[in-house]
Amino acid sequence: MGSLRVFLCLLLNVLMVMLFLGKGILMVVNYDNMNLNIVCVYAPTQPALRNSFLQSIHQFFFSNACLIICDDFNCYDNSLDKFGGNPVLSAEFPLLTSNFGLDDAWSFKNQRMSQFTWFNAALTIGSRLDTFLVSRNLRDCIQSCEICPCTFVTFFGKTDTNAFPLI
Repeated sequence: MGSLRVFLCLLLNVLMVMLFLGKGILMVVNYDNMNLNIVCVYAPTQPALRNSFLQSIHQFFFSNACLIICDDFNCYDNSLDKFGGNPVLSAEFPLLTSNFGLDDAWSFKNQRMSQFTWFNAALTIGSRLDTFLVSRNLRDCIQSCEICPCTFVTFFGKTDTNAFPLI
């Protein structure tokens, strides 16, 4: 972790790094004379805990920085983001995006496409749980957003061999 932090500090001029709620990492960086508030999260899988987490995450946003929130939200707000099983759309996730002027980078660059970042072991259920949300004023900076296979991924101590992270 120490060498990664030093690398990021050299690369991006990191102004602050902190761990919050045991479920995320916050970085405020300066890039090209712009402050970026980068928040990486692993949202709880239980709906009640996840809703509470999504309702409280705003306390880690800085008003003088463009916002980028990424990683595993464990929910989705579009029926194109799930196949198999019972689709249950999140009510809190769209509130987060609308209240803070955020766009989903994948949906912006890949409109009306279905691709998934998680599958169950039988490959009968798939969801796009991993997301990059960016401030709307950064939307034109998005060159691409792709989902690529990864055979072994560890997120905050959780190992998932069925993950297809966004890059």
